[in-house]
Amino acid sequence: MQQKVWEQEYKKGQLVSKSLQPQKDFFRLMRIIKKLGFEIENKNVLDLGSGTGRNSLYLSELGANVTGMEISDTAIAVGEAVAKEEKFKVEFLNKSIGDEYPFDDNKFDLVMDLTSSNSLDEKEREVYLNEVNRVLKPGGYLLIRTLTKDGDKNAKKLLELYPAGEKDTYILPEVNLKEHVWIRDEFEKFYGEYFEINEIWTKEGYCRMNNQSYKRKYILAVLVKK
Repeated sequence: MQQKVWEQEYKKGQLVSKSLQPQKDFFRLMRIIKKLGFEIENKNVLDLGSGTGRNSLYLSELGANVTGMEISDTAIAVGEAVAKEEKFKVEFLNKSIGDEYPFDDNKFDLVMDLTSSNSLDEKEREVYLNEVNRVLKPGGYLLIRTLTKDGDKNAKKLLELYPAGEKDTYILPEVNLKEHVWIRDEFEKFYGEYFEINEIWTKEGYCRMNNQSYKRKYILAVLVKK
C-alpha cells in the first residue's frame, strides 16, 4: 500500500521535493558527527528511504560507499541516472526499510533516516530498529529526522480527524500516506534500547500540500550504537 503511495508521490509530487540538493537538516546532522571526529571518506553508509538520492549522491561525491534503500521505482531511476552520469558509487536497492535488510552484521559506519521511518507501522518499526542495530557497527552513528506531535497543532488535528488505528499515527487524506508522530520521551525510550543519544533537539519546519504550507515540528537526533 505505502509503496504505491510513494510511487505516486515521486511521479506527481505533492510532498517530496524535486531537488537533488541535500537537505539543510542533513548538513546540520553531518556537521555534528564531523566535530566528533567522523570522516566520511571510505566509510560505508546506508541511506534509508533514499528517494532520488539527494543525500546519497552527495556523500558518494565525498568518497563514501553508499547504499540507498527506497521503494519507489521512479525515485531509484532518477538516482541511478545521476549516479551513472556523474560516476558516483551509489547502489540503490528497491526494498522497504521495514523488512529485513540484505546486509552482513556490522557493515555500516553510518545510517541515515531522514523523515523515512515515520511512514512505517508498529511491526515494521520494530524490524527497522533491530535491523539498523544489526547492520551498524558498534560506535557507528544513526542520524534521524522525524515528526513529533509535541507542540505541533497540525499533527494533533490530523490525529483527531484521520486516525490510522495505531497510537500517534494518522493517514494524510490527500495522498493516503501513513505518518507516525513521536512524543520525545517515547522516541528516547524506543531508540534507547540500542543507542546512546549524543544530541537531540526539536525544530520547526514547513511541508507543502496542495500549494499550501503547513507548519510542522521535527525531532533531529544523533545516536551512537552502544
